[in-house]
Amino acid sequence: MTKLVIVTSIQNENTMMEHLESWKSFVLPTKMYVSHDIYSTVERIMKPYEHVTVERLVMTQDLPYYMDGNMSLPMVRNEAKDTREYLWHVHKKVHCLYEAAVKNAIDSQYWMYLDFHAPNELFRDVDTYEYLRDLSSKPHLFVEHENRMYIPGCWSLPENVEHEEFGNHVHWRFCGSLLFGSKKAIEMMYHYYQEHFPEFVKLHGLSWDVNYWAYMERKLEWEPVWYAANHDDSMVRLPNVFSYSILHEDEAIVEKVYDYPEWTPYRPMSAAYVEYLGKSVLNTRYVNYWIYDQGGYYYPEDEGVIRTLNVCSILESNMPTNYVVMREKTGAVPRPGCFSEGIEDIRLYVSQKTGQLCFLGSTLGYSNNERIKMIHGDYDIENQCCSNMELIESPYDTWCEKNWAPIRLPNEEDGFIYKWFPLEIGTIVRENGICKLKIVHHTTTDKWFRQIKGSTGFVPFQNQLLGVVHFSYEKSPRQYYHQLVMIDKTNLTIMKTSSVFCFLKPSVEFCIGFRVDLEHFGFWISQMDREPLYLEIKQNKIWF
Repeated sequence: MTKLVIVTSIQNENTMMEHLESWKSFVLPTKMYVSHDIYSTVERIMKPYEHVTVERLVMTQDLPYYMDGNMSLPMVRNEAKDTREYLWHVHKKVHCLYEAAVKNAIDSQYWMYLDFHAPNELFRDVDTYEYLRDLSSKPHLFVEHENRMYIPGCWSLPENVEHEEFGNHVHWRFCGSLLFGSKKAIEMMYHYYQEHFPEFVKLHGLSWDVNYWAYMERKLEWEPVWYAANHDDSMVRLPNVFSYSILHEDEAIVEKVYDYPEWTPYRPMSAAYVEYLGKSVLNTRYVNYWIYDQGGYYYPEDEGVIRTLNVCSILESNMPTNYVVMREKTGAVPRPGCFSEGIEDIRLYVSQKTGQLCFLGSTLGYSNNERIKMIHGDYDIENQCCSNMELIESPYDTWCEKNWAPIRLPNEEDGFIYKWFPLEIGTIVRENGICKLKIVHHTTTDKWFRQIKGSTGFVPFQNQLLGVVHFSYEKSPRQYYHQLVMIDKTNLTIMKTSSVFCFLKPSVEFCIGFRVDLEHFGFWISQMDREPLYLEIKQNKIWF
């Protein structure tokens, strides 16, 4: 199935031939609506280009929301350009989308209207085309608001909430050159045209399309997804819309389920991995709760308390040989009456300074106040315990700390990625007897990283450092998405990221265990905070 089809329209364009050249190389499935007088010419020119289907543009008088009569035109306009014919033409955009989405011969999920001149005059960044190709061609497409139109705009609503001029001046709440939506979202917008556009024309005259869209939003409680943009490449960057793959759909993927022992009422979930002194060490978290399919929690003890066990295993031939519950001793003291007990989401790492096998996790049960803090210490597999535990004070005094990712610093210090937007990396220091994270590296990152959180520690790969990150959306249940991130081991800048992927499906998937060999990536994941699984896939199956 095609995930995205582009829709555009031409009506007596003086620069038609120049713009058609851009559409020849656009190479996305395209519906091109053309006025009757130039239809034969455009169809002949575009016939060799299989990605373009040429259709006849509706006659103005045949629009379902057409009004006959000498209605007024805007007082402030370009009289040579903003003619009655042109103003009616811009209101055909939604009709073209509706025709394409409802009567199309292409099986598609989403549709995007682009002004005919956009590829030639507005887009300058090659990444724009790559982004659109990804939306169209990758196996899956995530759209946060499936039933709302996405429309870029120049004016933010709070600054113009009292702006009631919809007839005589261009209202730049929306840019006008791009519309994106599902069939249902397009049908809803089209309905607003059928039901309310005649009323708008009677009140404000025949005005621009963007003025009517602003009117719909302000007066009719229509709720598009507005995002800030100019008349350039920024229009195309749809917020929280991206393509992704599902690794489990690849036939070559290797899947292993471990025969974990029972510790009722605990169940195994996510596992952290590290190589230490020639051993493959796995820490598997066991939890006492169950997440329902729609996201609710069930506690078998009926206390509403999250309890965690951490279980150590040594892997041989990629299978655990034993399972030992790690005791928690020395250092921090557990605090009674908490809704979470124990150490959650342990990451394992080998200290660059001491050579010791260490752990890093989050805890409320050992916190000295009501805040969730990070805790670290030695992961002592000989004595089967987590020892020398210390709480780590947050660098910003936050109430909840999670998902710090261990990373080796260039000076062979133990580093921890604290956040991704901007990229901040810290080291653990002790000041006045207090253990805290001190930020030692700060790098500006793209706004995409605003939503990114750490998942795994970073490991050597192609003479750099590689790890797994994730982000999520509050659906029912929550949906997790993942990427691999490569970091320069010398200057700690982000070099590149992989395409977005899920492991089995968009759901509660968590991965804090990751390893690399000569040809494969290996992931230890949990599903719905249970059903742990090891997945292994060839490196060339994940796109960078």
